[in-house]
Parts: sequence; structure tokens; C-alpha cells
Amino acid sequence: MPGDGLVFREKLEIPEDATAAEMEQIILQNDDIQGATKASEESDEPKERPNALSNWELEHGKYGVELFGIKEVIKEFPYGMQFGAIDNWIKAEIAERGLEPSPKAYQRLLEELESETGTEDIDVYDKMKKLSEYIKVIKKYREIKKKKESFGL
Repeated sequence: MPGDGLVFREKLEIPEDATAAEMEQIILQNDDIQGATKASEESDEPKERPNALSNWELEHGKYGVELFGIKEVIKEFPYGMQFGAIDNWIKAEIAERGLEPSPKAYQRLLEELESETGTEDIDVYDKMKKLSEYIKVIKKYREIKKKKESFGL
């Protein structure tokens, strides 16, 4: 559709006697990629700050695996799923409560879960099963509570 008045490109006016540095500066000032880069750097998305828990996990692996002592069986079917549910819930709970993500906060929430479920002194595999089931119940309860509040009940 020529003649619509749309301009897709504009010719850069570069003086003939410009040095290489001046030419590069003119090109950079008019470069669309540079504008896109600046826009992405100034995005509204919060940047994830490194924290003690993520630093620990980068060096050693999942913190919960160490706490439970299940490094040998984490890849096996039920244990990996159960651990994943527990790990994700604890990390989400840390964020929801506004705690600083750290191994200490992770351990404190795990101990809180264990005391609520009475699983402090049982076998680690039974503990993980009970904790993951308890977390499912908590999630469903919170969903119901949120829906109930949305209806004003």
C-alpha cells in the first residue's frame, strides 16, 4: 500500500567528513535496537534479588533434599512428586509471609508443618507423604476460603 504516508525507515543524515566514532554515535542514537534494550532494562517486572536460600541451592542443590536426607531417592516416582509439592509450598509460603528466603526460614516452616501434622518423629518417607497430603488440603481450604470471601460470605 504505497502512498499511505507510512514511513518504515528514515535515511540517516551522516556528514561526509564524519569520523568513524562520530558515525557510530549517530547510528547508535538512531538505532531501534538500542531503544528496545533500554525499554527492557526499564521494565516494570521486579528483578529477582539473590537471596540466601537460592545461593545455598545453587551451591548444594535443593535445601529440602538435604533436610529430609533423600538425595538417593529424590528421582524415584512418589518421592520426587511429594518433595516437589512440599518444596514449592514452603517457598511460596516464605514469599507470602514476607520472610527473607533463607535456609533458616525454610527449616522453620518445615518444622511448623511437622508440628501441625505430628510428623516430627516418623520415618522420612511417611513424613513426606503426610506433609504433601496435608499441603493439598491446605491449598483446597484456601481456595474455598477465597471463593467464599469473593461472594461476601
